[in-house]
Amino acid sequence: MFAYAPPPEFPSLEYHQPVTFGVSREAQFIKESLGSMFVNRANTQVFGSGIRSALMELAEIQDECSIANWDGYNALPLQTNSLEYAKRFLAFLPIGIEAPAVSIEPDGEISFEWYRSASRILSVSFGSSGEIHCAAIIGARRFSLSEPIGDSLPSYIASSIREITSRS
Repeated sequence: MFAYAPPPEFPSLEYHQPVTFGVSREAQFIKESLGSMFVNRANTQVFGSGIRSALMELAEIQDECSIANWDGYNALPLQTNSLEYAKRFLAFLPIGIEAPAVSIEPDGEISFEWYRSASRILSVSFGSSGEIHCAAIIGARRFSLSEPIGDSLPSYIASSIREITSRS
């Protein structure tokens, strides 16, 4: 059996669990199993490279943008909660979905972007109080919305990512 261990420069891979887990023994088992599955998936060469890449970019952002005026234009420092919500969101991404480009906004929020062309783009950012802000152009369709981050990846985000990143 072949096992892949990431080099030590990779940031720690943690499962950022949903806030609303039960307290029973079974619920704790499920919580621990999900965490283990995320770490195992992230450590694989095929399925984990995108997640590891995004986590490395998040670690760089944390190192470079944790102080006010990090961009020289009065940008706010990285919002710690936004970083945690972004990591949690990565754990929700299903196997096979392309990893996003990662950036930080001047307001200190983390942003993920999937881009194919000017008519195929999705941007997702994470507010420090736990909301997802999403905007997309997919052909003639355009949408933007905000909602609280939940216990799973919203289906419209997963389907939008698949549409944008498909080769057709």
